[in-house]
Amino acid sequence: MIRVSWFDRLATLARTGLTPARNQHDRAYLSLLAVLALFFVATGLGGAWDRHWHEQNVFEDFWSPPHLFIYIVHSLACVALFMLVTSHEANRMMVGAAVVRVKGLAVAAPFALLGAAFAAILFGGVMDLLWHSFLGLDETPWSFPHAFLGLATFVTFVGFTSCVLGLAKNRQLRGQHLVLIFLCVVLLATALTVVTGPYQHHSRETIVTSYTLPVIAEDPRVQHLMRIYLANDMHRSNPAFVPLAALAIGSALGFARTLGARMPILATIAPVASPRAGTVAAVTAVLTGAFPLSYFGLGENAQNFAPIPFLIPGVLAGISPRIVPISLTWIASGLAFGAAAGAIWGTTPLSIAAAGPIMLLGARTGRLIGDVARNPTGGRISILLVMCCGVVPALMGFADLVFRVATP
Repeated sequence: MIRVSWFDRLATLARTGLTPARNQHDRAYLSLLAVLALFFVATGLGGAWDRHWHEQNVFEDFWSPPHLFIYIVHSLACVALFMLVTSHEANRMMVGAAVVRVKGLAVAAPFALLGAAFAAILFGGVMDLLWHSFLGLDETPWSFPHAFLGLATFVTFVGFTSCVLGLAKNRQLRGQHLVLIFLCVVLLATALTVVTGPYQHHSRETIVTSYTLPVIAEDPRVQHLMRIYLANDMHRSNPAFVPLAALAIGSALGFARTLGARMPILATIAPVASPRAGTVAAVTAVLTGAFPLSYFGLGENAQNFAPIPFLIPGVLAGISPRIVPISLTWIASGLAFGAAAGAIWGTTPLSIAAAGPIMLLGARTGRLIGDVARNPTGGRISILLVMCCGVVPALMGFADLVFRVATP
């Protein structure tokens, strides 16, 4: 047996570089994970801090500490992404990927998708600043800038998925399956947050409790928002919640299924079951705001305990199409979700019945988005951005303005 001295090991490190990423593929992958980490810190940790800040402090200036933190860290992520996207070495690692021309620069389509989503978020931040400055705080999560930012975040996670898949075409990446599970979890959390929007409150009582906090009770603009929620019964017992949630869940799990037959199961069970991905997925789900801590069994009130309705579709969606046709699987998933959600929060029979076909619609939408992630092209990227950062936020923004005007 030949022993290698520490001197020889150090000499080898000096020749090959101190970084463990000793080849171009690993460098590109690690750089991508660094961008993902920065982005998650900005959106996850920054978003959680922002929500806590507004519960403790009167809104006086858009540039609050959490807002500054979010934009500074996101800017760092943008710089890191720019260095990655403009790297000829990294682009060459996207074997077989389409090429998108950006001002004369040839960029691999997965990088182009991710870069476009980052640019959309920066644009959404400017819109959010202008919106708060001129229209105030009495806006629901469906306001145009909030919906725009939420869906741009969704597209960003689609972009990260596309980049991982692109780099993995030529070589197995270390931990790529855990990364994909993580991305599916945050996609599900983001989709639920954006699509259900103002209907996320567990009950009418939680609305009253949230908006009677001392700091919030002093702000007439926020109190108008509470009246909007209460006058329109914007909580999970509203018949609109189950179909909206079915649409969001279907789209996220339909996307996950394009990555593998068992991915929907993993994406929904990981937050509560998986020992390796569970901790990160659970923290992700809480920080992104889709699932409160009560999702993980920490609530005493049955209305605040939510795992069963969200777990059922993921389990059913993993059934092999050789056993049950995939369309019937999605319809059954929607009906089962509607029945479970109705049993906990209450809803109408029509709402439960609508959840089946609506989840099928969401799943087919998610499959189309998954196809974009697996094989992005300039045309597909443009269509995805127009729909997610144009048409859908505009419809949500119109609904938000109607609620604001109709509620004194």
